[in-house]
Amino acid sequence: MLCVICVISGVQLAAFDVICAQMLQDVQERLVFRTHIYIRQEILNYNPASGDLAYPSKLEMMEVC
Repeated sequence: MLCVICVISGVQLAAFDVICAQMLQDVQERLVFRTHIYIRQEILNYNPASGDLAYPSKLEMMEVC
């Protein structure tokens, strides 16, 4: 059998480190962007329905049952 030993130099590790740091920054940026979009669409622009605003009466109805 033939064994191949791969030796990774410091230059290759440094290049890999740069790529990993760039990927991490990209993922963080996307996460912040998607969180911003979700907050804007689902929380800030939330229009409650009449049933959402009748929450205390729903609790009272559940106590009766």
